[in-house]
Amino acid sequence: MAGTIMSPEAMGKFQTLHMLLQGIRFPTQYVPVKPYSIFIFKMYEYGDEDWDESNFNYFDSYFSTVFGMKMNDIGFILCIEDSGVQSEFGNNYFDKYKDKTLHPIQLKEIYAKINYKQLLAIYPPRYMTIETDNERIVQVIQPSGDVFEDWSQELYARGLAHVWGAYPLRFEDIYFPPDQVMSYLDNEDGSFKQLPKHIIKKI
Repeated sequence: MAGTIMSPEAMGKFQTLHMLLQGIRFPTQYVPVKPYSIFIFKMYEYGDEDWDESNFNYFDSYFSTVFGMKMNDIGFILCIEDSGVQSEFGNNYFDKYKDKTLHPIQLKEIYAKINYKQLLAIYPPRYMTIETDNERIVQVIQPSGDVFEDWSQELYARGLAHVWGAYPLRFEDIYFPPDQVMSYLDNEDGSFKQLPKHIIKKI
């Protein structure tokens, strides 16, 4: 007899995701905050003559329900089921990139940071739904106390190497023990690293 395709915990996560996505179909009010975090960035746009990048790219993690996409000159990262925590904790950090033009490899680095951070979450998303004939109200129950487990640079680097899989960059190339990780986003002093439009060729 074959086993189950998915664990009960994973099914429960998808049921929550399905409930939230119904907000596209039905008028929905979220209180007191949105149940998701979204980060939007300006991107380099590429033409037919550009051999190394394209104007569309999509990447996701079904386990952490973090999604990323590049469409022409816009890139975004959406973290569903985080009760707005990533926005609350990350806006100050990611604001320094909002008025910059990013290379696709930089968008994926931001995605890797957000995705790994979400994997460290120790709070389960909790919602209460009230439905009427005309709309739904979703009460977002925000977490309190400790929200994330401790960050590991080595585990983050492994996730980043996976996200950068289309580029000729291996884990050994980007992680330098005990806690240094290559970055195309930031200079050593923490300032933004402005990359040219063409920087690295995909595999």
